[in-house]
Amino acid sequence: MSMSIRSNSTFAFAVLRPDVPGIRRYVSEITRRVSSVLTVADEDILTDGRGSRRASLARHITMYLMHTLLSASYSAVGEALRRDRTTVMYAIRRVEAMREDPRFEQMLVLLEWSLRDVQAAVRGGR
Repeated sequence: MSMSIRSNSTFAFAVLRPDVPGIRRYVSEITRRVSSVLTVADEDILTDGRGSRRASLARHITMYLMHTLLSASYSAVGEALRRDRTTVMYAIRRVEAMREDPRFEQMLVLLEWSLRDVQAAVRGGR
């Protein structure tokens, strides 16, 4: 199913729990950018199930970026993406291990760079 970027962002906000403070407003932007780079739908990242391998990797990268860029706790990331904190810990460790691959590292660095505005907004309290 193909959706526009606007409707994907709306979907992300609708799915995320509103009681997770601080990170909710930035998660849809991270999800949108990760889904764009990995060519998966936002819904596939935010689904309750495992989904495809590609969607799982995109979800793991999203968790990693939420934790590292937003300084979100494992529990907060897990609540936002409807996962257990131990699942978030596993995902972050997996992404860190995958950074050994130069191509993966380059992709992740580009994603981090593209999200610097989100990180600056968080640090600035916007």
